[in-house]
Amino acid sequence: MTTPLPNTPVSPLRQKLIDDMKMRHFSAAIQRNYIRDVGRFASFLRRPPDTATTEDVRQFQLAQSEAGVPVPTMNSVVSALRFFFTNTLDRPDLARKLVRVSRPRNLPVVLSRDEVARLLNATTSLKHRAALSVEGHFFLAEDASGAILASGGWSRAKPGYAAGISEDEQAASIPTVRSVFVDPAIARRGVGSAIMRHVEEDAALHCVRLLGLTATLSGAPL
Repeated sequence: MTTPLPNTPVSPLRQKLIDDMKMRHFSAAIQRNYIRDVGRFASFLRRPPDTATTEDVRQFQLAQSEAGVPVPTMNSVVSALRFFFTNTLDRPDLARKLVRVSRPRNLPVVLSRDEVARLLNATTSLKHRAALSVEGHFFLAEDASGAILASGGWSRAKPGYAAGISEDEQAASIPTVRSVFVDPAIARRGVGSAIMRHVEEDAALHCVRLLGLTATLSGAPL
Protein backbone atom coordinates (compact mmCIF):
# COMPACT_ATOMS: atom_id res chain seq x y z
CA MET A 1 0.00 0.00 0.00
CA THR A 2 1.35 3.43 -0.95
CA THR A 3 0.80 6.33 1.42
CA PRO A 4 0.69 9.68 -0.40
CA LEU A 5 3.02 12.35 0.93
CA PRO A 6 1.35 15.40 2.41
CA ASN A 7 1.38 18.47 0.22
CA THR A 8 3.82 21.08 1.49
CA PRO A 9 2.45 24.60 1.08
CA VAL A 10 4.45 26.70 -1.36
CA SER A 11 4.73 30.44 -0.80
CA PRO A 12 3.73 32.75 -3.67
CA LEU A 13 7.35 33.92 -4.01
CA ARG A 14 8.70 30.40 -4.27
CA GLN A 15 5.99 29.50 -6.79
CA LYS A 16 6.94 32.54 -8.86
CA LEU A 17 10.57 31.37 -8.87
CA ILE A 18 9.46 27.89 -9.95
CA ASP A 19 7.28 29.34 -12.71
CA ASP A 20 10.16 31.52 -13.95
CA MET A 21 12.42 28.48 -14.19
CA LYS A 22 9.81 26.27 -15.86
CA MET A 23 9.11 28.97 -18.43
CA ARG A 24 12.78 28.83 -19.40
CA HIS A 25 12.77 25.01 -19.51
CA PHE A 26 15.32 24.61 -16.73
CA SER A 27 16.07 20.98 -15.89
CA ALA A 28 14.64 19.46 -12.71
CA ALA A 29 18.14 19.35 -11.21
CA ILE A 30 18.76 23.07 -11.80
CA GLN A 31 15.35 23.96 -10.40
CA ARG A 32 16.05 21.90 -7.29
CA ASN A 33 19.49 23.50 -6.82
CA TYR A 34 18.21 27.06 -7.33
CA ILE A 35 15.38 26.55 -4.82
CA ARG A 36 17.87 25.13 -2.31
CA ASP A 37 20.34 28.00 -2.78
CA VAL A 38 17.71 30.73 -2.53
CA GLY A 39 16.53 28.94 0.62
CA ARG A 40 20.04 29.23 2.03
CA PHE A 41 19.92 32.97 1.53
CA ALA A 42 16.48 33.19 3.15
CA SER A 43 17.71 31.17 6.15
CA PHE A 44 20.61 33.59 6.55
CA LEU A 45 18.26 36.58 6.42
CA ARG A 46 15.64 35.00 8.69
CA ARG A 47 13.02 36.85 6.69
CA PRO A 48 11.61 36.68 3.15
CA PRO A 49 14.38 37.09 0.53
CA ASP A 50 12.39 39.70 -1.40
CA THR A 51 13.11 42.11 1.49
CA ALA A 52 16.90 41.82 1.02
CA THR A 53 19.17 44.84 0.68
CA THR A 54 22.52 45.18 -1.05
CA GLU A 55 24.19 45.03 2.37
CA ASP A 56 22.38 41.76 3.12
CA VAL A 57 23.84 40.29 -0.06
CA ARG A 58 27.34 41.42 0.89
CA GLN A 59 27.06 40.06 4.43
CA PHE A 60 25.73 36.75 3.14
CA GLN A 61 28.73 36.23 0.86
CA LEU A 62 31.12 37.28 3.62
CA ALA A 63 29.52 34.74 5.95
CA GLN A 64 29.90 32.01 3.32
CA SER A 65 33.55 32.84 2.83
CA GLU A 66 34.29 32.91 6.56
CA ALA A 67 32.48 29.60 7.02
CA GLY A 68 34.80 27.98 4.49
CA VAL A 69 32.09 27.18 1.93
CA PRO A 70 33.82 25.61 -1.12
CA VAL A 71 34.29 27.90 -4.11
CA PRO A 72 32.12 25.78 -6.47
CA THR A 73 29.28 25.91 -3.95
CA MET A 74 29.60 29.67 -3.52
CA ASN A 75 29.48 30.18 -7.27
CA SER A 76 26.48 27.88 -7.57
CA VAL A 77 24.67 30.06 -5.04
CA VAL A 78 25.68 33.17 -7.01
CA SER A 79 24.06 31.73 -10.14
CA ALA A 80 20.85 30.91 -8.28
CA LEU A 81 20.58 34.30 -6.59
CA ARG A 82 21.46 36.16 -9.77
CA PHE A 83 18.55 34.48 -11.53
CA PHE A 84 16.25 35.03 -8.56
CA PHE A 85 17.11 38.72 -8.16
CA THR A 86 17.06 39.52 -11.88
CA ASN A 87 14.06 37.54 -13.09
CA THR A 88 11.83 36.76 -10.12
CA LEU A 89 12.28 39.96 -8.08
CA ASP A 90 13.23 42.31 -10.92
CA ARG A 91 16.03 43.63 -8.69
CA PRO A 92 19.13 43.77 -10.92
CA ASP A 93 20.72 46.10 -8.37
CA LEU A 94 20.99 43.14 -5.97
CA ALA A 95 22.33 40.85 -8.68
CA ARG A 96 25.12 43.32 -9.45
CA LYS A 97 26.38 43.01 -5.85
CA LEU A 98 26.99 39.28 -6.17
CA VAL A 99 30.64 38.32 -6.48
CA ARG A 100 31.69 35.18 -8.34
CA VAL A 101 34.73 33.74 -6.58
CA SER A 102 37.78 32.84 -8.63
CA ARG A 103 40.05 29.99 -7.66
CA PRO A 104 43.73 29.46 -8.44
CA ARG A 105 44.52 26.73 -10.92
CA ASN A 106 47.76 24.84 -11.29
CA LEU A 107 48.82 25.04 -14.91
CA PRO A 108 50.94 22.34 -16.47
CA VAL A 109 54.60 22.87 -17.29
CA VAL A 110 56.81 21.29 -19.93
CA LEU A 111 58.54 18.24 -18.48
CA SER A 112 62.19 18.38 -17.57
CA ARG A 113 64.33 15.24 -17.78
CA ASP A 114 64.00 14.67 -14.03
CA GLU A 115 60.21 15.06 -14.24
CA VAL A 116 60.01 12.56 -17.08
CA ALA A 117 61.93 10.08 -14.94
CA ARG A 118 59.61 10.71 -11.97
CA LEU A 119 56.55 10.27 -14.14
CA LEU A 120 57.81 7.00 -15.59
CA ASN A 121 58.62 5.72 -12.11
CA ALA A 122 55.18 6.71 -10.85
CA THR A 123 53.46 3.88 -12.73
CA THR A 124 54.14 0.17 -12.62
CA SER A 125 52.16 -0.50 -15.80
CA LEU A 126 54.46 -1.50 -18.68
CA LYS A 127 51.85 -0.32 -21.18
CA HIS A 128 51.71 3.14 -19.62
CA ARG A 129 55.50 3.34 -19.39
CA ALA A 130 55.78 2.49 -23.06
CA ALA A 131 53.18 5.07 -23.98
CA LEU A 132 54.93 7.75 -21.95
CA SER A 133 58.33 6.96 -23.42
CA VAL A 134 57.44 7.30 -27.10
CA GLU A 135 58.08 10.90 -28.15
CA GLY A 136 58.22 13.27 -25.21
CA HIS A 137 55.28 15.59 -26.02
CA PHE A 138 54.00 15.33 -22.45
CA PHE A 139 53.07 17.75 -19.72
CA LEU A 140 52.70 17.72 -15.95
CA ALA A 141 50.62 19.75 -13.51
CA GLU A 142 52.22 20.04 -10.07
CA ASP A 143 51.31 21.66 -6.76
CA ALA A 144 53.62 23.96 -4.83
CA SER A 145 55.41 21.00 -3.22
CA GLY A 146 56.19 19.40 -6.56
CA ALA A 147 53.63 16.59 -6.24
CA ILE A 148 52.25 15.46 -9.60
CA LEU A 149 48.56 16.31 -9.95
CA ALA A 150 47.96 15.44 -13.59
CA SER A 151 49.73 14.44 -16.78
CA GLY A 152 49.02 14.05 -20.46
CA GLY A 153 50.45 14.36 -23.93
CA TRP A 154 50.26 13.25 -27.52
CA SER A 155 52.18 10.97 -29.83
CA ARG A 156 52.40 10.09 -33.49
CA ALA A 157 52.97 6.46 -32.54
CA LYS A 158 49.99 4.13 -32.60
CA PRO A 159 48.77 3.06 -29.11
CA GLY A 160 50.07 -0.31 -27.91
CA TYR A 161 46.66 -1.96 -28.02
CA ALA A 162 46.70 -1.46 -31.82
CA ALA A 163 49.90 -3.48 -32.30
CA GLY A 164 49.90 -5.68 -35.35
CA ILE A 165 48.28 -3.27 -37.77
CA SER A 166 49.85 -2.89 -41.18
CA GLU A 167 52.51 -0.32 -42.09
CA ASP A 168 50.02 1.42 -44.40
CA GLU A 169 47.56 1.76 -41.51
CA GLN A 170 50.35 3.08 -39.28
CA ALA A 171 51.30 5.69 -41.88
CA ALA A 172 47.69 6.76 -42.33
CA SER A 173 46.91 6.97 -38.62
CA ILE A 174 46.54 10.35 -36.97
CA PRO A 175 48.47 11.48 -33.87
CA THR A 176 46.80 10.41 -30.65
CA VAL A 177 46.21 11.94 -27.22
CA ARG A 178 48.00 9.68 -24.76
CA SER A 179 48.20 8.91 -21.05
CA VAL A 180 45.98 11.64 -19.60
CA PHE A 181 45.70 11.15 -15.85
CA VAL A 182 44.26 13.42 -13.13
CA ASP A 183 44.58 12.85 -9.39
CA PRO A 184 41.03 12.01 -8.18
CA ALA A 185 41.51 14.46 -5.30
CA ILE A 186 41.55 17.40 -7.72
CA ALA A 187 39.07 16.10 -10.28
CA ARG A 188 36.71 18.61 -11.94
CA ARG A 189 38.85 21.60 -11.03
CA GLY A 190 40.03 22.44 -14.52
CA VAL A 191 43.49 20.85 -14.26
CA GLY A 192 42.71 18.16 -16.82
CA SER A 193 41.30 20.80 -19.16
CA ALA A 194 44.49 22.83 -18.77
CA ILE A 195 46.56 19.75 -19.66
CA MET A 196 44.47 19.23 -22.79
CA ARG A 197 44.87 22.87 -23.83
CA HIS A 198 48.65 22.48 -23.65
CA VAL A 199 48.46 19.21 -25.56
CA GLU A 200 46.45 20.86 -28.34
CA GLU A 201 48.71 23.93 -28.48
CA ASP A 202 51.87 21.80 -28.58
CA ALA A 203 50.44 19.59 -31.32
CA ALA A 204 49.51 22.68 -33.35
CA LEU A 205 53.10 23.97 -33.03
CA HIS A 206 54.20 20.70 -34.64
CA CYS A 207 51.77 21.22 -37.56
CA VAL A 208 49.28 18.65 -36.24
CA ARG A 209 45.75 19.65 -37.19
CA LEU A 210 43.86 16.61 -35.93
CA LEU A 211 44.30 14.48 -32.79
CA GLY A 212 42.68 11.13 -32.14
CA LEU A 213 41.41 10.06 -28.73
CA THR A 214 40.44 6.68 -27.37
CA ALA A 215 38.64 6.84 -24.02
CA THR A 216 38.14 4.02 -21.52
CA LEU A 217 35.63 3.61 -18.71
CA SER A 218 38.33 2.99 -16.15
CA GLY A 219 41.96 3.98 -15.77
CA ALA A 220 44.90 2.85 -13.69
CA PRO A 221 45.93 5.30 -10.95
CA LEU A 222 49.38 6.85 -11.09
